[in-house]
Amino acid sequence: MTKPKRARTPTKVSADPQELITRRAEVEAHLAALLKQSGSGATVEQFKKLIYDKGSVISLGEFVSVAFRQFPTRRRDVDVGTRLAVITDAWNYFPHRARRGKCPAELIAELQNK
Repeated sequence: MTKPKRARTPTKVSADPQELITRRAEVEAHLAALLKQSGSGATVEQFKKLIYDKGSVISLGEFVSVAFRQFPTRRRDVDVGTRLAVITDAWNYFPHRARRGKCPAELIAELQNK
């Protein structure tokens, strides 16, 4: 089984909506591969729902804690750094209800273009 690529968050977030959509799709694919590789029963849709619904009431740290529990600890196929990178990318690129359905990356891109 091939290892999913380690997710990388660019220093400057693109303001191009198509690039944000593409990046979100990459994050979804990385997360799906990671969940499958680790033998988790969780889905990308569950992660997206958690972020969308709870993004305003839990901190990133709390989300990371919840997300890490979705990966079976008995499986060591996926290193901690890869899990952390994909989880934080999910937080940054999946929409949040509290941010009017936008993701943090979209908001940063808007600020960078002012």
